Amino acid sequence: DGWKWQPKTRHAAKGDRVVWRNPTGATHTVTAYSNNWSKNSTVGSGERTRFKFRRKGTFKYRCMTQGHSSLNNGRCVGMCGKIRVH
Repeated sequence: DGWKWQPKTRHAAKGDRVVWRNPTGATHTVTAYSNNWSKNSTVGSGERTRFKFRRKGTFKYRCMTQGHSSLNNGRCVGMCGKIRVH
């Protein structure tokens, strides 16, 4: 019933590099939507993107491909995820 990040929430330690992998036949994006970080990468079928988290916090992201996610009053619905860095 729609696209989803797996897992929806990931945990990492400060200094860890997180890798997003796209095993689907569709193109997705990893786009930050919280104001504490900046990332906007297109990830084609079979491709990867990564980001090294240099500080603690919760970092939210979503796929901006049409129909994959939406924001309603700041709440993400659909292909949304977050990284919790400890």
